[in-house]
Amino acid sequence: MASCPRCSTRPTHSYMVPRMIITTLSIIFYCYDDLSDSFVKTFSCPALDPTEEVAYVGFMRAPGGYWASDMELKCLQGPHAWLALGVGLPGICLICIGWPLITALRWVGYNRNCLMDIDFEERYGFLYADYKPSYFYWDSIVMLRKLAMVVIVVFMNNGPKDGLTTYEVPVALGVIIFTTSIQVMCNPFKTKRANHLELVALSALVIMLYLALFIVPGPPDAIYTLLCVFLLFMNGSLLAYFSGHLINEIGLMVLYKLDDLGDKSEMTWET
Repeated sequence: MASCPRCSTRPTHSYMVPRMIITTLSIIFYCYDDLSDSFVKTFSCPALDPTEEVAYVGFMRAPGGYWASDMELKCLQGPHAWLALGVGLPGICLICIGWPLITALRWVGYNRNCLMDIDFEERYGFLYADYKPSYFYWDSIVMLRKLAMVVIVVFMNNGPKDGLTTYEVPVALGVIIFTTSIQVMCNPFKTKRANHLELVALSALVIMLYLALFIVPGPPDAIYTLLCVFLLFMNGSLLAYFSGHLINEIGLMVLYKLDDLGDKSEMTWET
């Protein structure tokens, strides 16, 4: 059986390399949150026994930090040192921090003149297609925001012994307020609806973190119950609100598919 002349004469690397790049980009893009959480957690080492001088210091069996995922491993000693320095540190540098910078500055930024090219958009559009051309890098900002939240949760929530839990919510609130301000100033998405939904989600997160400031100290039962009921109501309302927009988008998609008049190009997200 004769082979296709085009396929037989086409270099293998010219076929495989772009697909390997797209596959790698897609995997890291969709798994970035889990990868960041896993790499950062390799350095999560809460203290089991207090490090300061106490009356029972001679009876302490586990002074210092131990890896949160396996309390039998002392922090940065033995197997944990190999894991943290051999896997965690390179992962944080190359994936958690390096990936947003590479996609924004090197991959998408370097090919900025090709962003509107049909072939390039079909391959790599998932990295920038939702944003305005001038904000092609915005997804990297979103990833760095997620990384900041992971770092806050991991390193400021090692237990009350560390005295850091008190600062976890305020620091997280500061990060979200900052990113919400940037979202309001830039409006990076192509459509008004996408910018609106992003602002609603970030604003709801600000409110929840603000209310958490009153929950963490342990308020009276009546206030605690009231705050929990309000948070439950707010989250339920958000779920209904976003579900309504999702149903609306599904309806638009169905209309788009059923349109037989040949004017599908006139039907947009803003319809």
